[in-house]
Amino acid sequence: MKVMDCTGLAAALFDEGEVERGTTAADQALDNAARIDATLVAS
Repeated sequence: MKVMDCTGLAAALFDEGEVERGTTAADQALDNAARIDATLVAS
């Protein structure tokens, strides 16, 4: 899943009161962003 998709999903889940699921989606977005950053730094 793309970083922006995960970010949007997290925001929607938080807005709906789904804090635990929103946190999981936010963590996934951060993991994806870190992976992209590491790839860019390595190249």
